[in-house]
Amino acid sequence: MFALQAARDDDGSVIALMGELDLCGASERETALDACARDHDGRSIVIDLCDVRFIDVAGLHSLRRGCGALVEMGHVVFVRRARAQVQRVFEITHTTELFPFIG
Repeated sequence: MFALQAARDDDGSVIALMGELDLCGASERETALDACARDHDGRSIVIDLCDVRFIDVAGLHSLRRGCGALVEMGHVVFVRRARAQVQRVFEITHTTELFPFIG
């Protein structure tokens, strides 16, 4: 199961993804990221992965597409690192360099 929570502050927006990022819900996730980006007029957006428990290749792909769409809209995007076991998936798939990780 996947959930998303968005918040705004003076520095920009934080979009927290929670649960499982997999094939199930990939299109919903991309649509939700797009909607959040349109609702948050701050240029800086942090995608927070701290509460993601699982990610697979489909989840990586939808996250990459979502981040790309945010950049195309003119946002500066950062990704807050996930738990060690989830972060390891980025390392194994050699996709760490595709995401601007912070924290």
